[in-house]
Amino acid sequence: MTSIAQYLVYPGDVRNAGDFGISAAFAVLFVVVAVGWGVVVRTRRQLIRSFADRAVRAEAEQELRIEQGRRRERERIAREMHDALGHRLSLLSVHAGALEYRSDMPRDELARAAGVIRASAHQCLVDLREIIVVLRSVELPEGEQRPAPSLVDLTELVEESRQAGMTVTVSGELTEPDTVPVAVGRHGYRIVQEA
Repeated sequence: MTSIAQYLVYPGDVRNAGDFGISAAFAVLFVVVAVGWGVVVRTRRQLIRSFADRAVRAEAEQELRIEQGRRRERERIAREMHDALGHRLSLLSVHAGALEYRSDMPRDELARAAGVIRASAHQCLVDLREIIVVLRSVELPEGEQRPAPSLVDLTELVEESRQAGMTVTVSGELTEPDTVPVAVGRHGYRIVQEA
């Protein structure tokens, strides 16, 4: 560096001309290395900052997707529970209407119908509590999720209706109800339930 400064101050001094070339080359090399190192460090810092921003954004998006999934699952369970509750309430209404219509019913049939009404009302309350728990919960408890009804559950539905005093006739058998797609099974169950 001193030879560059000396050459600039005394440009006519020939003996320093060789030192000037070497000094200039080292000075240029030093400046290039320093600037290059600064660019590399700056680029690395920007890259690290960019990765950190992406990670924070991806984490926020993941949390949002998880929360949306939870909300959709709660809504699905609430719809299923609403359908089940509606079915139980309609059975309750049918039996209460039968009691109103048949005032001359024998005492044992009256007791059985009242028992069915009481059991249906109790089950309605249990279903309603489950709906409220599902709708209020932030996290869906592992063991508390009620599976969607399917064609596998038809025998239970038919038996429940028969115990309630309804005359139910089943024609046709589904040999492998487990192989039916979930959505088709759920809709088939609801159709039979409403019938």
